[in-house]
Amino acid sequence: MAGTRPEIIRLSRVIGFLAVTLGESIERPEALDAGGIVMTGPDPAGVVEAVRP
Repeated sequence: MAGTRPEIIRLSRVIGFLAVTLGESIERPEALDAGGIVMTGPDPAGVVEAVRP
């Protein structure tokens, strides 16, 4: 189903944008290794750090 978290993770690599997840776990850990997603957890400071250039 389009719009689900796994679909967004997959599309982040295809389209070339960085996806940020606030979760504590991820269904596709290979996305972390490939650099398509950053896991920050719910901490606002972590989110800010993840999206800073």
